[in-house]
Amino acid sequence: LFGCSQKGDKITAGKLIVPEISDTLKGEAVFPDLSLIFPYRLLIVENNLLIVEDPYRSEKLLLSVDINDPTNVETLIHKGRGPNEFSEVNNISFHKPKNAVYIFDKNGRIISAYQVKENKIKANNESLLSKITQLDHFLDYVIPLGDQYLATGSFRDMKQLGLLNKEGAIISTFGTYRNTDVDTDIDSTLLSMILSSKNRVILNVRPNQKNFVVAGQSSDQLTFYKASEEIPLPVKEYYSFSSKLDIKTNGNGFRMLHTDETIFTYQDLYSNDEQLYALYWGLTNKERLESNKSTCTIQIFDWDGNITKVYLIPDLLYRFTIDEKNNYLYGTTMTEDGEMVIMRYKL
Repeated sequence: LFGCSQKGDKITAGKLIVPEISDTLKGEAVFPDLSLIFPYRLLIVENNLLIVEDPYRSEKLLLSVDINDPTNVETLIHKGRGPNEFSEVNNISFHKPKNAVYIFDKNGRIISAYQVKENKIKANNESLLSKITQLDHFLDYVIPLGDQYLATGSFRDMKQLGLLNKEGAIISTFGTYRNTDVDTDIDSTLLSMILSSKNRVILNVRPNQKNFVVAGQSSDQLTFYKASEEIPLPVKEYYSFSSKLDIKTNGNGFRMLHTDETIFTYQDLYSNDEQLYALYWGLTNKERLESNKSTCTIQIFDWDGNITKVYLIPDLLYRFTIDEKNNYLYGTTMTEDGEMVIMRYKL
């Protein structure tokens, strides 16, 4: 691995050298009677597999499947404007110390936390632990971090990340955009939106809330942070290529377009207190559209940012999660007929 150097809150990125494949995980399709549209997110809490569905094509936004009894399927959240309903579910995360599931609705500008009781999850007033409404409209991705929140968005000072207090107000912004190849002779608000989109990332917090990681979806940025109540500090960062996206500005707006050379990189993250699992495609947009490539890898890191193992998955997974109790990896993939199915792999 290439190392990295740090001075204060600045860090020099190195290139990730990926080791040889440790093993190939062969899976099987499970839950054959479960009809899915396009899952945005998977998460296992106790024996419940939570599935976030496409809000544009489904009125059922969050499903729960009992992995021990797949016939037991429950809709936890419907699309709507009533109590404990959401316009969409952009992300769900489990806060282990609080034993609660957090649900983020970007369009509704809401993040709600529901307590897990008797190994069950219910999105109702009895289980509601906390709720923030009227989050800033420029926040794209919000997850809990200790008693605070971690967010991405188009921050006015052009920083990549934001730390929010328990009421949802911004405490600090931090993190440097790696890809700044943008026409700066435009409105600052529009510039911040373009930088955020061009450097789009996903987040994952270590269950003990002491660390978190930031991963690029069309660049190979992977930054490990140590949590802090003020300004988190980077521990290690990998980065070697930027997102190859085409920007078309139009008045006060813009369009972000994939090119043939756009590379799809980190698509999903999962962690426990010992290690981070990262789903990596390494697939250009042209390859995605023209080839029959149907593999991906799971990269495994310790929380110091060192890569320790790589698994090959002989299917192109879109999202994944891990059943720690039974040592299985669950992931979604698309069949040749265009149907979304859930696969299970023994770790």
